[in-house]
Amino acid sequence: MGTHRKRKPKKKGKRERSAKPYPFEFRLKVVKLYLEDGYPASLISEQFGISDHSVYHWSRKYRQQGEQGLLNKARKPSGSKLPTAVTLSFYKQVCSGYSTKIGTGQITIYW
Repeated sequence: MGTHRKRKPKKKGKRERSAKPYPFEFRLKVVKLYLEDGYPASLISEQFGISDHSVYHWSRKYRQQGEQGLLNKARKPSGSKLPTAVTLSFYKQVCSGYSTKIGTGQITIYW
């Protein structure tokens, strides 16, 4: 039934970063199978290797916003949650007295 990704089984413990979002065409196909063709969410999720929740979520978005609701939205960039000024201030305090060639990755060595 087309190309789809197989998801790895979920691990208990620390939450890993989620995989890339499914393409628009894939989501649209799943939604149409559920809403227009009447296939049960459990069967669709089993066949495509996705959760029932994804089928319901994408279907709700499609009903509310149409195809626009299934488009991939930009994700927030990952990185430091501290303001740049705080990060620089901390870096200067920790690195004062050390070689200027030290990088932020090496700070933990001196802690």
